[in-house]
Amino acid sequence: MRLSEIELQIATNKNAMRELQTQITKLSIKTSEFERLKEYAKLKTFVEYIEVGSTYEFHSYTYLTGVESGSKTGLQSNFVKGDVIEIVKKNKMSIVVKCIKKISSTRDSNNMRVLSESNPNAQFRIDIQSLFVNMIRDSQFSDGLKTYQKRKEALNELGI
Repeated sequence: MRLSEIELQIATNKNAMRELQTQITKLSIKTSEFERLKEYAKLKTFVEYIEVGSTYEFHSYTYLTGVESGSKTGLQSNFVKGDVIEIVKKNKMSIVVKCIKKISSTRDSNNMRVLSESNPNAQFRIDIQSLFVNMIRDSQFSDGLKTYQKRKEALNELGI
C-alpha cells in the first residue's frame, strides 16, 4: 500500500469515527430524554396509585425529605419500623402525610429497651420523589404499584 492510500484510509476512518460520535451523542441525548420521561411516568403513576386516606406502615428506618406542617409538634420526618402514616393531601410537588402512630424507644433503669406507642397526628409535607424512593423499597407496595400500572396500561389499550 502506498503512503497516499494509507493517508486516504486514515482520513476516511476519522470521518467515519466523527459521524459515529455524532450519532452516539444524539442517541445519548434521546436516551436521557426517555429516562426523564420514564421517571416522570413512574412518579405520576405513584401519585395516582396512592389514595388520600390510605395508610402505610413502615417496615424499616426511613427518613423522608420534608417539613412539618400545621401545628408544630417538634417531630422529625424520620420513621421507624411500626410507624404508620396516613396520606392527607396530594399536591403537585409534595404529599401531605399525617403520622398516626409513632414508635419510640427508651431505656429503663435496667438498661433494657422499652418501646412506647403514641399518636401524635403530626403532619408533614413530604417531597414526592423522597416518598416514592422509600416506599418502592417495600416489596409488597412495589408489587401493588406494578400491578396497578399493568392494569392501567391494559385498560388504556382497550380504550377504557
